[in-house]
Amino acid sequence: MTKHAEPPPASAQPMAPMEWWNAASYGGLLDAYGGWMRNAVRVQEESMHFARVRMQRNIEAATGFAACRTPSELIAMQSQYASDMMGDYLAEGRKLVGLLKE
Repeated sequence: MTKHAEPPPASAQPMAPMEWWNAASYGGLLDAYGGWMRNAVRVQEESMHFARVRMQRNIEAATGFAACRTPSELIAMQSQYASDMMGDYLAEGRKLVGLLKE
């Protein structure tokens, strides 16, 4: 049978309610939270910018689709639209991951 170590003796005097909270821990917490909030704002701003750009490109694509005269012209335009859209989403994903790494 293994023998377990005895727990450390309890302090004779209880800890004051806010004794565990000191200026050093508070400063570190503020720094960490501030950094997190700055990154959250940057990610939100980038996401909103991307949404605006994509919406504009979607409108432009719809206008282009409506102007097509033949089915082959429409298929070519849809293919280009899908390719461009995938490229935009991949690039945006890389941007957001880069922001999260900072």
